[in-house]
Amino acid sequence: MTKQKEAAAHAARLQLHADAAQTWSGKARALTLALVGLYVAARLWRLTQFNLGRDELFSLETARLGWRALLGAVVADVVHPPLFYLLLKLWLAIGGERLGWLKLFPALAAILAVVPLLLLCRELRAGAFATNVAVALVAVNGYLVAYAHELRMYSLLLLFSLCALWLFVRFWHAPTLTRRALLALFAAHLLLVYTQYYGWLVVGVETLFVLGWRHARARTFALLVAGLALSFAPWVWAVAHALSTRTVALSTQLSWHYRPDAAGLAAYYALLNGPYAFAHSTTLGLLGFGLLVGWACWDAHRSARAEERPAPLGLYFLLALAVLPVAFAFAISRLSAQSIWHTRYLIISAVPYLLLVAAALARLRPRRLRWAITLAVVAWATLSGCNEMRRTDTHVAWDVLARELSAAEAARARPVKVYMLDDFPRYPMSFYLHAAGDDRFEFVRVSADAVLALADDHFWLVYDEGAWPPDRQSPPEIMRGRGLRVGPAFDSGPRGHRYVLVAIAREGTRQI
Repeated sequence: MTKQKEAAAHAARLQLHADAAQTWSGKARALTLALVGLYVAARLWRLTQFNLGRDELFSLETARLGWRALLGAVVADVVHPPLFYLLLKLWLAIGGERLGWLKLFPALAAILAVVPLLLLCRELRAGAFATNVAVALVAVNGYLVAYAHELRMYSLLLLFSLCALWLFVRFWHAPTLTRRALLALFAAHLLLVYTQYYGWLVVGVETLFVLGWRHARARTFALLVAGLALSFAPWVWAVAHALSTRTVALSTQLSWHYRPDAAGLAAYYALLNGPYAFAHSTTLGLLGFGLLVGWACWDAHRSARAEERPAPLGLYFLLALAVLPVAFAFAISRLSAQSIWHTRYLIISAVPYLLLVAAALARLRPRRLRWAITLAVVAWATLSGCNEMRRTDTHVAWDVLARELSAAEAARARPVKVYMLDDFPRYPMSFYLHAAGDDRFEFVRVSADAVLALADDHFWLVYDEGAWPPDRQSPPEIMRGRGLRVGPAFDSGPRGHRYVLVAIAREGTRQI
């Protein structure tokens, strides 16, 4: 691009910025403050309603280790970079291990993410209407609120991804590049990729846009990415060394990643739109939101061609961020031997998608139509978000199951076996039992077929109800059919993945 074209493009961007700024009335700013208040309140409401889950307990126990042991444990785990655990260790040193303090760490990261969200909207020249709609949609999204309460790295991933996107758009728009701006972008990328491997997909989308539409800055950005790769190389070396020396295959550690299909892909975007339990709600949401976004992208392209100017960065950049990381993870998980799919990793695409929806709504004309459809979209998202935030069946309460198990066996001194059909219950239940000073229980993994042959006089069985073959009798029914007595049963967990803990005894033994 010649210097004259560069100057003309910069002047056009300044004019767009001025036009957007003119839409910020006092009422619009007051509404933004109110929505930010809603955003914060949603992430603090019922913060401690759930105790720590299985993965959260791993976070806590890893952060308890000494610095060298912590890094060694995270390297051995290999599935996540170390930044979250290092920051969590500092957090524990400041405030200890009270549940409220622990949960405040991810919540605070999620709350801080509203700052780069607003700055990103400003850099994209979103204007007051689109910015406020975007903040409203993000504030009430149940998927985002849920991860704001989870002691894992996903809120931190959200925060650093938004920081990186904001600084990248500044890089894109700046008439001249300063050392400070480049260092800030590099730092945001470094924090991002050391938080979660999926952060590289954000860098990848940015690289595609620079190479495709910002050739004058391609060399500079390539140097930034090269420096980022060099800075990440020590971690890659450490993980590669750990993988070469470990006896357990990585595929075993990642075996719980399911292979997605079209329904799984649709379910992810339904989480972003706002899920509902009624029939065909996912299809209705995908159709409505999809038509809105598709029309907006077509309208932006048509307007740019009619005015013989380049299409603005905003819509296409947001569309790429909302689609390409998801498409990449989906394709790898479908085509490779090992799936890497999980909706929590795709939090990097959640806010760009909701920003895209807000930008699409802002393009609607006439004004009455825009307001009518916007109210419908916000109402859909808000009702869904409120429903999701009020639910109490979204987590397995391992602490409650452990407490019920201990109380039911209060009169028994000798060890008791707890048979499991998968290995998930062992770690969290052992943690909570040990924390209560009860080490009487031995957890044993068995196959579904081996349940038929269990011969102990007295034992417990814990299993995922959703994973049990639907064409077979349930384990309690099988036990009754063998003449065994089925005692107290406890259950906890979300629909489709509820864990059941049940006592089994032979006739002639003391009833529990």
